[in-house]
Amino acid sequence: MSKNTGLSGLSDHTRHGDLNAPVPAPLASDPERSNGEWGMSDDLMDLRTVLENATSLTWSDALFMPPDRPRSLDTPCIVHDTDDIEDDDLDLPNVAISHAFNYVIGIQTVQSIVENAQLQKADASIDDLFNAFEYYLSHDAFITF
Repeated sequence: MSKNTGLSGLSDHTRHGDLNAPVPAPLASDPERSNGEWGMSDDLMDLRTVLENATSLTWSDALFMPPDRPRSLDTPCIVHDTDDIEDDDLDLPNVAISHAFNYVIGIQTVQSIVENAQLQKADASIDDLFNAFEYYLSHDAFITF
């Protein structure tokens, strides 16, 4: 069964904690954050949204992003169930294949990166979270602020 935790919002069963917690708004409905180049759809969100809402995402999902492109807070990405594989040769969910995205990292790790940054720096900005994310991907270790 396919479970999309993308722009259509997080369903009650994908949230941890308070079921009344705010749900990330669809990126496609936000004209200031929409990206025509990628044709944002209900499957896509930007990295900013992922980092800002990491604790609300399902820990067992994974982050998929375009390969071989510089990452920024505006980079489009997909958060999707890694068990939703229909092509065993590619070992990717169809939604990632359709956007030509690759697996980057598990959401559980994204949550750990964000939590570690916020433990070190209580007032961690979105730029701090992005730097911590990039540092982890480059060094396979948590950043020290």
